[in-house]
Amino acid sequence: PVITTAPTSLSYTLACCDSTTLPLTIHNTGGSNLINQINGGGRKIKVVLVAADNSTYVTDVQNKLMATGKFTVVDIFNASSSTPTLAQLKAYDAAQVWNNSPFSDGNTLGNNLADYVDAGGGVVTATFADASMTIGGRFNTGSTYYCINPSGQTNSSVSLGTIYVPNHPILKGVTSLSGTNVYHESGTTINSNANRIADWSD
Repeated sequence: PVITTAPTSLSYTLACCDSTTLPLTIHNTGGSNLINQINGGGRKIKVVLVAADNSTYVTDVQNKLMATGKFTVVDIFNASSSTPTLAQLKAYDAAQVWNNSPFSDGNTLGNNLADYVDAGGGVVTATFADASMTIGGRFNTGSTYYCINPSGQTNSSVSLGTIYVPNHPILKGVTSLSGTNVYHESGTTINSNANRIADWSD
């Protein structure tokens, strides 16, 4: 077989939740059958867990993320005793940040995380880092970095509530979500630069 395509290459950029349709014509000008397979998407990513929490809980998160098969690396950084530098953060595609005790240096952590986001990194925050024990520094200024305005938290049994963006990748394959005695943010408002995807039931 001899394969030719028109166009010879495709290039496009899609925002989150967008889609596109592009024409592609494949010709076989050879003397035998052409068998062609196109596989797309699904680059696995590297993540670091920046946590000031009990090591058992942090390892549990690590194991569950790895079990999804979506990540090549899920490393742990103990933010109780030290602070990741910008260079260390940039070794990863994203960082998940939370605490159940004070960060070693919340202000330096916040400055480094803000620089990391500015450089293209992704940051996911969770309780209590987006509730009563916030990240400090530049990350906690204005409405650029935090999706919400942290205030406090509540502890209750909750499930998945209103869904605002049902086709968002975060919700892919999610049909239900619930928990008992779940600590989560309370009395929060959504920042102007944020996209509200879903709520807890309460």
